[in-house]
Amino acid sequence: FDYCRLPEDVEDVDLRNTYNESRIEAINKFLKYASEQLHNAGAYISADVFGETSGDDPNCFSAWATAYGQFWPAISNAVDAISSMPYPDHFGAYSYGIAEPWVDVYDLMYSWGKATYYAQENTYDKAKCRTWIMAQNSDPYDIEYTPDFIADQINGLKDAGVFDGYLTWNASSSINKYYSYADVLN
Repeated sequence: FDYCRLPEDVEDVDLRNTYNESRIEAINKFLKYASEQLHNAGAYISADVFGETSGDDPNCFSAWATAYGQFWPAISNAVDAISSMPYPDHFGAYSYGIAEPWVDVYDLMYSWGKATYYAQENTYDKAKCRTWIMAQNSDPYDIEYTPDFIADQINGLKDAGVFDGYLTWNASSSINKYYSYADVLN
């Protein structure tokens, strides 16, 4: 499920459903129900979540409930794989204490990965952690993401201990970009 969440920027709107569930409960119960139905059909499921969902402290458990109903431990408990999207150019200056996280991608993914590690450790019956990495150039910062940038993201995740594989985000699906990364996509 891509972006399994409620709308954002609607804090003043009551989104409770007929079962009077909170946002987190609604997302979690939907994923648990979908998992049960799809598992019965022999399928596995994954849910994409925003990068911020696992928290912001690489030294301890700091996951929080987002305004759109994503709570890492609840989602990780409900699916087979949780796929977070910590795209480097989506982080602001000094995220995790890193001046330019969109440039220092190893440090970002390592710090993000450590926070994610703690979120996973605080999850009962946790899913596999299969993270999205950025495999396209960064338009906001006019940075070309080279094979070294891709390798740094992958290595940061591995070194942080949250590596059950990865997915690549390349919005244009440029096959030439993938060819240029072929040696590091292992």
